[in-house]
Amino acid sequence: MLEAAPRPGDPLHVLAERGSVPLESPEHAVARWVLEHGRPAGAGTDTLPGARLRCLPLGTGAEPLAVLGLAAPDAQAAPAPERDFVEAFLRQASLALERAHLADEAKAAALQARTEQLRSSLLSAVSHDLRTPLAVITGAATALRDDTAAIRPAERVELVDTICVEAHRLERLVGNILDMTRLESGTLQVKREWVPVDELVGAALTRLESELESRPITTELPDELPLLSVDPVLFEQLLVNVLDNAARYTPAASAIDLRARTENGAVVLEIADRGPGLPPGAENKIFEKFVRGPGNTERGAGLGLAICRAIAESHGGRIEAENREGGGATFRIRMPELELGPSEASARAEASRGAPP
Repeated sequence: MLEAAPRPGDPLHVLAERGSVPLESPEHAVARWVLEHGRPAGAGTDTLPGARLRCLPLGTGAEPLAVLGLAAPDAQAAPAPERDFVEAFLRQASLALERAHLADEAKAAALQARTEQLRSSLLSAVSHDLRTPLAVITGAATALRDDTAAIRPAERVELVDTICVEAHRLERLVGNILDMTRLESGTLQVKREWVPVDELVGAALTRLESELESRPITTELPDELPLLSVDPVLFEQLLVNVLDNAARYTPAASAIDLRARTENGAVVLEIADRGPGLPPGAENKIFEKFVRGPGNTERGAGLGLAICRAIAESHGGRIEAENREGGGATFRIRMPELELGPSEASARAEASRGAPP
């Protein structure tokens, strides 16, 4: 019978058992003594010899990891081969428990390291990227409050616009941090609906209307595209993040092309820009948390594209990036065959036939 306690002072619990000796308070007391002192006790020993079990410590370190209880009241009279077998079993069991214990400690240490890295990165984002827009908003609002008479109308409009822009930037940063936290913890649930591709694209373009107003936007969305079974809120956020990334890191008047097609039973959406493109070898790295392109002076926590990958994967799809021929970058979102529904055109035709005259 093997017994152990998860932590010092916790109740003992049985790891493995064979035999019919009932576990009562005296046996638990002997096992607890062995676990605390690291020496044999119980039947056949000088410590608590009246117990019905002989308890032996298991473990290779100074503190036992478990206790082996043997129903052997006359253990000293056991034949030598049986005693040798028990000693060999103790050594092997101790080594196995020690390996399992070390593996658990290594996993806990790795998890702790990842948690500390994430916490450090989030604190860095909060201390710098969130503090900057707050400082700008505070400065502009203070100027409006304290110098109302001295501010010309044009300057007042400029200060109000600054507050709105920085508040929007702050909202986006906080939203990205919260989204990444929910995605990492697994608490964000995907609520699927059948949604036309053009509705998702139109909603994303509408949300970024001010950021994209100076850019030529080309869309190519065939009518025969199937509906997608996606969470419309999450998938719209995916498109918003990719479009916002293109708007912020490319020249102000450069074009953005958005296309969709079916390919090998999947729907593929592409967002292509005419910016500087991606550094060699960065095609996968840019989707990692807190990563921003080299030479990038834009403020942000580096979470936007990481969120895109998490959302795509939560739907069973994937997102990838590559440099575009002629300059720029292309971001490609691929949704798997199982997530496709009837074509958008056929769905609309069916809806029109069922509509009242």
